[in-house]
Amino acid sequence: MSPYCARLPRCDRFGELPVEIVDLILANLSNSDIISLRSTCRSYNGYFSQRLVHRIATESTTEKLLGYLRTAIKNCLHRPLSLLLAEKQALADIKTELKETALHMAANDNCAFAARKLVDADANLEAVTKYGWTPLMEASRFGHVGVVKILVSAEATVNYQGFHGWTALHLAIRFNHPKVAEVLLGAGANPDLKDNDRSRSGGGKVKAWGAI
Repeated sequence: MSPYCARLPRCDRFGELPVEIVDLILANLSNSDIISLRSTCRSYNGYFSQRLVHRIATESTTEKLLGYLRTAIKNCLHRPLSLLLAEKQALADIKTELKETALHMAANDNCAFAARKLVDADANLEAVTKYGWTPLMEASRFGHVGVVKILVSAEATVNYQGFHGWTALHLAIRFNHPKVAEVLLGAGANPDLKDNDRSRSGGGKVKAWGAI
């Protein structure tokens, strides 16, 4: 820990310092020091978070940024995610080795807040992973109704046929998510589209659910 941080760990009146002084102090701290100081000084928690995220967004490698982004989305950390996107909007469409975007992560991890933030940041709704999945297909596969609603409201393509010719509706049926199927059908999903095995996305199950 730097000597700057060592002198301030219990300073409950740190929030009374001028912003310029705080900036000078933070400029001499490492990221770990800022985290330590943030945990002991409540007055400037928001300011520390913003400063730390700014440093992460401007100094980190793409790999590290993806790691921070994935952690924020997986744990649905609202403020860090908002700050990250505000600092670097390009994060909305940055891709992993498997060509996953942040929107795919939000769909997988059922973080509706992240999905909404990313849609508002003009994230690519039609981004496709290495295996042919769109964010809507991922959300449908896991039965994440809230995320599905956000994506269809943003006009994500509901009848896109990806891996094996499956659509989001195929996946909702295959993995037994009737509520998702209902949302998709309401958004114009075609129950008669056939996958590569000539199976219809509607099938008997959707009829049994009463969705069509």
